[in-house]
Amino acid sequence: MTEQRQLIAWRILALVAVALALATLYTFARSQQLPSHEGPSYRIAYTRDLEGMFHIVHCGADGLDCRELAASDGTDLMPSAAPPSAEVSDEPRIAFLRIDTQDAESRDTGPFAPGGVYVLGLNSGQTGKVSAQVDRIMTVRPSWSPDGRQIAFGGAEDLNADGAYALDESGVYVSDVNSGEVRRVATGLLAGWQLSWSPAGDLLLATGIEAGDSVPYVYALEIGSGITYTHPYIGEITTACWSPEGDHIAAYSREDHRIHVLDSQGDEAFAFDAPYGDVLEIIWTPGAAPDASDEQLFAVTGTGFELGAGPLYRRHVSASAGEHWIPVAGAQSFTALLSASPDGRYVAFTRFSSEHEGDLFVLDRADREPRQITSDPGFEGAATWVSVP
Repeated sequence: MTEQRQLIAWRILALVAVALALATLYTFARSQQLPSHEGPSYRIAYTRDLEGMFHIVHCGADGLDCRELAASDGTDLMPSAAPPSAEVSDEPRIAFLRIDTQDAESRDTGPFAPGGVYVLGLNSGQTGKVSAQVDRIMTVRPSWSPDGRQIAFGGAEDLNADGAYALDESGVYVSDVNSGEVRRVATGLLAGWQLSWSPAGDLLLATGIEAGDSVPYVYALEIGSGITYTHPYIGEITTACWSPEGDHIAAYSREDHRIHVLDSQGDEAFAFDAPYGDVLEIIWTPGAAPDASDEQLFAVTGTGFELGAGPLYRRHVSASAGEHWIPVAGAQSFTALLSASPDGRYVAFTRFSSEHEGDLFVLDRADREPRQITSDPGFEGAATWVSVP
């Protein structure tokens, strides 16, 4: 081989080596960004502030392929994904609140906003209002029934036609998605950011608040009868959540600063100390093991209910004295709005940088630190997980 040909050969080999190195770096970067395991496929729908107007966007679980959910002149927020149900619909569906901002600016509506609850098919883009005659809504995330046929939401009606919306004219409503029929099942003002329909049946967990009070309380609502229950023995339950199967409740008591795990009858199975500070939010995520031994609780704590954001902690759901709360690295300030994927693999949350600025983060339970999904100016958060075929 001549010296010139050797030089050309070496140059080709060098180019191949550089190409292989770049490919390796790209593959490594993608492996850090994308989930590496096989399992359910999800998209994340969340609220984004676009130049002062709130809209709903959905993207892949890696934060890529972002699309606006529905074009609107109003404010769209608080998305809630329907549980997968081939019997009801083979299309992923999302419920959300749409607020008529022009009407809201022209009137004093108090805690209620002009607007309604809408449902959108993710594939077809077809949108329909499901809140019927309830023309004032509370900015609380709506909740789907386990079979995907009904939606619970907070609203108010001008029942005495005086042009105002009083406390006794507000409450919890349930809409039949197919027929459009809406009925009020409870009266009262809602607090917190979401309703929670039991995965097991006809019960809702709702957070109420008395007029002039800043401390919320949690009650169970029997949808069929409209009967509400507060716990007779455990005082000051300010936040609670269902277990993945809906057969237990984790309830935080501000009175004794403990998490009480209750069975479906409200009897205590066991209890343990809460992490430092008032627990502002709590979610119970399913585990990968068949015996549910690795189910986990995630809790946000703070120093007051008006703040609403703080450090994030996790622990296994266990009565063991050796189990402790673990701070989530990278989520030790101003976190809120927790949401778990249906398989419990991921937890999404919003981390605030100011009162009106926030970004969406996702924690893979197999990782130590969460991944930042959004980075645009303004608010991006309040996510829901959409199962896609």
